[in-house]
Amino acid sequence: MIRLTMSLAVFAALLLMLTPDATAGKAGKCRSSCAKCCKVVCETKLVKKTVWVVECEEFCVANPTLGGGKCTQPRCGKSRSRKQLIKKEILVEVPAYRCVPAKCVCDSK
Repeated sequence: MIRLTMSLAVFAALLLMLTPDATAGKAGKCRSSCAKCCKVVCETKLVKKTVWVVECEEFCVANPTLGGGKCTQPRCGKSRSRKQLIKKEILVEVPAYRCVPAKCVCDSK
């Protein structure tokens, strides 16, 4: 049983090595006389970033007066301020690196 599984594994490996994609480069169809190499290219991309901003809001507090059942006009009280936390999303440019194929310098001998 072990021999059968070993022979099937070897057969599968040989079959993968003889696929058209693996033999195309060896036949010279995809390869040129000068090989290509990978070159790192730096680009920028836009990324959304969440930031929190504190804004101050000023408001007036009404000073209620008790008029003993009479309808009286409220007086203005003190001016107050409060801080509000506001969520904002901004776009930030960040570097992005990727590899691209490029022509290498080759020696023709």
